[in-house]
Amino acid sequence: MSTLKVDNIRHNSATSDAITMASDGTCTAKITGITGGGALSSRRLNINGSFLVWQRFRGATTSIAVTDGSNEGYQAADRMLFKFGSSAGGACTINRSTDVPTRSGFVYSYKIDVTTANSSPSTNDHVQNEYSFEGQDILSSGWDYKDPNSFLTISLYLKTNKSGNPKLPLTFRLYDRTNGNYRYYTEDVTIVGTGWGRYSISIPGDASAGDIQNTTTAEASLFICWSFGSGMVGTTGAWRTDGDRASSNSANFFDSTSNEMYMTGLQIEVGNTMTSYEHRTYGEELIRCQRYYNKVYDVGGQSGEKPFLLGTYLSGSELACVVQFPKMRGVPALDITNGSSKFMIRRDNGSDHFSTFSMRYGTTTTAELFTGSNVSGTSGQCGIIRGADTDVYIAFQAEI
Repeated sequence: MSTLKVDNIRHNSATSDAITMASDGTCTAKITGITGGGALSSRRLNINGSFLVWQRFRGATTSIAVTDGSNEGYQAADRMLFKFGSSAGGACTINRSTDVPTRSGFVYSYKIDVTTANSSPSTNDHVQNEYSFEGQDILSSGWDYKDPNSFLTISLYLKTNKSGNPKLPLTFRLYDRTNGNYRYYTEDVTIVGTGWGRYSISIPGDASAGDIQNTTTAEASLFICWSFGSGMVGTTGAWRTDGDRASSNSANFFDSTSNEMYMTGLQIEVGNTMTSYEHRTYGEELIRCQRYYNKVYDVGGQSGEKPFLLGTYLSGSELACVVQFPKMRGVPALDITNGSSKFMIRRDNGSDHFSTFSMRYGTTTTAELFTGSNVSGTSGQCGIIRGADTDVYIAFQAEI
């Protein structure tokens, strides 16, 4: 074995060194990018890819049961939608699992445990996870979505006990506003063995794509399809408009109640090379998630009255308060506990207990909450609003 001993490394056309060697064996390098076109930092375009944030799970909750029409949508890990499409049969639980790749820096994985199988899906049935991007985030990502020589790489860690090295289809969708339709690109990844593995596909830009708008609406989405009917099977490795989500080789992961599927480390980045997963702290991921779902108050299983904020009686029978929060994607909807005597207000000469609030006015940064039930104060009187039960929470949702 030979050793090359140099002080510096410089291209023969450059005016400065690319790598400078120190006498202690370390070096300083000028790195401007990663092979394949990605950035060094903030290269992961998606949020909560390691499933650190689960704002909708309250207290000790670690799982939720899902069927067609029950607990679909954004109900588990932040930013990850789950749905049964076209009234698909089957059922599962989604779990916040601590089973993760060894010494990888991950804390949680997203586990799907099949509880009711659907071994023969109907034609257009499909069961999928979905991650969506705002149009403005695709336009500012650095990916030229119309250039076949510009790529997005999607990578994720997967684990399943389903035998036979099953193939899982990943589909990326662009909204073609020019022609009023969607464009789809599908590839399978082959899950090898029953342990954790990391898998990836690279997606070229679409030369036939229309324009993506600089908006806060969904202009691009990733589908991870776990089960599908024959009407969802189509071509892989090419852009198309048919809406198919799988190939003829893709596996049905909902064919047995024995099946368990885990994923973590989902990364979508610019370039044709899978790079190491870009970890962020819990706080960094939470702030990004709160653009779409913000739980501003959560008793979190604690007993006793927990203060929220000040409220004002607008009349003898109407109570209101104003909540402020960081700017959300759009004017949010209210997500709140509802039940007998869940809330209360303490004022100088007594208290009122009431079941919930409604949202009357809102912006992307504020909301007025009010109630006209079971309150009887004096107009202009103020008091402290409190949660009066262990499961009380108030959240605002502006998901795509």
